[in-house]
Amino acid sequence: MTTGAAGSMATVTNSGTAAAAVLNAANEIAVAAFLAGRLRFTRIPEVIEAALESVPTGSADDLTSVLDADARARAAATSSVVRNMGCAA
Repeated sequence: MTTGAAGSMATVTNSGTAAAAVLNAANEIAVAAFLAGRLRFTRIPEVIEAALESVPTGSADDLTSVLDADARARAAATSSVVRNMGCAA
């Protein structure tokens, strides 16, 4: 049984929805914040999970749906990073 961030990733990649776009976008934002010194490495999964929980992930049948999910995830992840900025390493 897989738990935590690894479990979330396994579920997302097999979902057939725009969740994979959400995961990718949130990861890009979180890693960029980490590299800029604005987020602890250990907080990256929290940012990703917050985006996955807050962004609706409908079907990924067309590019517009995927791009919309990507944009919403980036906004959610950015908000999460801002909330966690006091936790930078």
